[in-house]
Amino acid sequence: KWPRLFSKGVVYSLTAQNPMGVTAPAAWNKAANEALEDDLLAIKVPYAPRCFWRSFGFNAQEGWREEGFSVAFAREERAFARVHMLRLAQKYSQAAIYAYGVEDGVVVRDVVWVDQSKQAAHGSKEPMAIVAKAPKTPLAARGWEAPPDGDDVELPRTSPKGVVAPSVW
Repeated sequence: KWPRLFSKGVVYSLTAQNPMGVTAPAAWNKAANEALEDDLLAIKVPYAPRCFWRSFGFNAQEGWREEGFSVAFAREERAFARVHMLRLAQKYSQAAIYAYGVEDGVVVRDVVWVDQSKQAAHGSKEPMAIVAKAPKTPLAARGWEAPPDGDDVELPRTSPKGVVAPSVW
């Protein structure tokens, strides 16, 4: 039996880090996620999520991890939730978000692309497996910290909150 947040609703996962897949400096990513959290807190009733929490995604083979949020909505809020979460993804220059729900007793992850033409070509639903314990990689650890910033990368010359901040990177 799955938690009601999944079985009776939809949970979206999104981040504001690494816009369009470009690795951003740790300080920029932290500020971006703080701005995203402010946006999540600003969603007002009757459209406010049931709850949200910090979460992360990672790929051990590719060696990356992104901090973000999982945001739960009731089933009857699905239409608004999808539109609003896609708007936030677009605001923070993300290519896609994930939607989780239960279908036929199995948790399913749906890749939801911001660009609708990509949704038609690459959208996917995949069943999620239950793992007994986290994979043995530092990327899955609760105490993981982003590595120190390396070389400068090309990012917008504004901070996520819109203030010109060349000292961020």
